Amino acid sequence: MISLEKWNPEWAERYRNYESSLLPLFPGCSLHHIGATSIRGMSAKPIIDMLLLVPDEAAIWAAIDTLVEQDYTYIGTERNMETLFTDGAKMYVSHTPEPDPLIHHALLHLPVHPFQCHHIGLELG
Repeated sequence: MISLEKWNPEWAERYRNYESSLLPLFPGCSLHHIGATSIRGMSAKPIIDMLLLVPDEAAIWAAIDTLVEQDYTYIGTERNMETLFTDGAKMYVSHTPEPDPLIHHALLHLPVHPFQCHHIGLELG
């Protein structure tokens, strides 16, 4: 059973903690808080979804190895992205600079791009 929680401002802080500890390990990459926990005011599963964008396809496996060293568990390919999980967070790894909007939507089932959120009156956390 999936349990949703009311929006919690600590979700943004948890993401920032992940970001500050992970980004130094991935020079030239970008990390993004995605999914329902990134949208202020929206109920969500209390799992922080993140998207790590690496420069090219060859960098994906190096990123996965680094994440496994950081206690992430490799799950496999999910929605055309390599996926890992750790306690309270899910990480998607892609080399695409801008994920395909259909994959992005299918991945999250939510609008997460700032323009999309603004368009429907939601504010990113």
